[in-house]
Amino acid sequence: MIIRLFPEGDGSGDAGDQDQKDVGNDKDNKDKKDKTFNEEQVAKLIQDRVKKLDRENKEHAKRSAELQAKLDQLTEKLAQLEKKPDPPADDVQGHLNLLNEKHKRELDGLTGKIDELSKKLTVSEEKRLETQRDK
Repeated sequence: MIIRLFPEGDGSGDAGDQDQKDVGNDKDNKDKKDKTFNEEQVAKLIQDRVKKLDRENKEHAKRSAELQAKLDQLTEKLAQLEKKPDPPADDVQGHLNLLNEKHKRELDGLTGKIDELSKKLTVSEEKRLETQRDK
């Protein structure tokens, strides 16, 4: 039984492609074409190839898992960014809050003025009492 194996291919390539690459060395080409393998050699070659493909498959699966994890992280971040912020308070409520703050500032200012006027009133009342007493 004669089996043609391709060293790095998947076995589905055309033999003519290999021959065209090696046109310069006809003797090597003839040796490659005439090389025969027994069943043990074929089994070993197939087993080696299967092991190599399994390793590559594991590497690709690992890389795929890493990329999937990154994709999940990015998807989660995108969802957080796209999440609309909590809607602001109703316009009426927001306006009321602004007016409330404004009125608090005005109240603080008026309270300060009342304190000043009370002090002035107290001082003027004392002066009035002193002048009345002096009379």
